[in-house]
Amino acid sequence: MQEYAGVEFGQVAMCRGDSDFEVFHDMNYLEAIPLDDGEGSAVAVTSLYSRYIPLFRYMPGDNICGPKPLAHGHVASFKSIQGRVHDSVSLPGGQVLHSMAIFHCIHQESSVLNIQMILRDEGPQLRLAVTDGYTTDCEDRIRHRLTQVAPELQGIPIEVVGDIQTTRAGKRRWIQDERTKG
Repeated sequence: MQEYAGVEFGQVAMCRGDSDFEVFHDMNYLEAIPLDDGEGSAVAVTSLYSRYIPLFRYMPGDNICGPKPLAHGHVASFKSIQGRVHDSVSLPGGQVLHSMAIFHCIHQESSVLNIQMILRDEGPQLRLAVTDGYTTDCEDRIRHRLTQVAPELQGIPIEVVGDIQTTRAGKRRWIQDERTKG
């Protein structure tokens, strides 16, 4: 048995064995927004359950395959969850990394409170919210670990900030896409 759910909107769908995910239509309005590459659909969830904030349309960043929408657009079921495919980062040199590989190079530094990766046209950048204990030694250790993951990351720009940029909802997004191309 598998389920699809989110902290913001609760349980959305469930499947047993190889069957499709069946959406709990009385608790959610689920939309599938086709992706430009034709591979799957982005998910939009509107909670209809009063325990969560009803009538907020969440775009959690998850993708699904094989949506079966009803005439008015609500997805009644879908084949599978692709997950958050945007969590991969393409470096300018062509190497593709999962964003968590970069996160694991940084999170072990106790003076780093929060991490945000900024995707820009010229390549990724890191923003680190740090304590007073953050030193050049910390940055050297981070750069060493990043280089082990991908040599191209040795020179990644690192911006030290007081806090990480938040969304309108006050959440701190791990990956901030600021690209203007494509």
